[in-house]
Amino acid sequence: MEKPVLFLDLDRTMFDTDQLYVFWGIDPERRAPYMQATVEGKIPEPDWANMVYPETKSFLERAKERYHLVLLTRTLNISFQKMKFVRSGLSKFFDGALYTTAFRAKGSLVKRYLELYGGDRSHAVFIDDEPANIDDVKRALPGIFAIHMCRSGDQSERVIPEEYIRADVVAEDFSEVAWYLRMYAPHPIYSAKNKNHGS
Repeated sequence: MEKPVLFLDLDRTMFDTDQLYVFWGIDPERRAPYMQATVEGKIPEPDWANMVYPETKSFLERAKERYHLVLLTRTLNISFQKMKFVRSGLSKFFDGALYTTAFRAKGSLVKRYLELYGGDRSHAVFIDDEPANIDDVKRALPGIFAIHMCRSGDQSERVIPEEYIRADVVAEDFSEVAWYLRMYAPHPIYSAKNKNHGS
């Protein structure tokens, strides 16, 4: 049986994007030219690996045993996002990557990927920090288990519009994500060896 798919966002989910803006010394709204200048080698690159949230890689290493991992990210600059994904050391854990520059495109990308992949659609999981993306994916695939990654001090004060479909659960980090996956998103290839907290 094919593994169920676990879709993961990059910025503010696995990668601490605010650290990048501090490195550049800018407000997020001014990021576009810095992205392109980095791609072109006109300005120094940051220490990508140190901007990954500390518990992320250990989670991915364990999750890879049970899930087909797919990056699903929206960005202003796809070349920059690919650079960030590879040079941060995250890409080695993943089986696929989907990039888009369009707002509210993640739902259609998830649905299409699952149709092509042919895995266990009933146990697919989506993790993202943006409520609009969660709403979009849940509308496209109502049965998907969605986790809102709400990093401490980052998105916690955000007001979610009433008309949005909410995530199934909210997590502050990947240790909480792992717990939710064990408790609420069990699947046929779940095994007793993964019962340790954080697996």
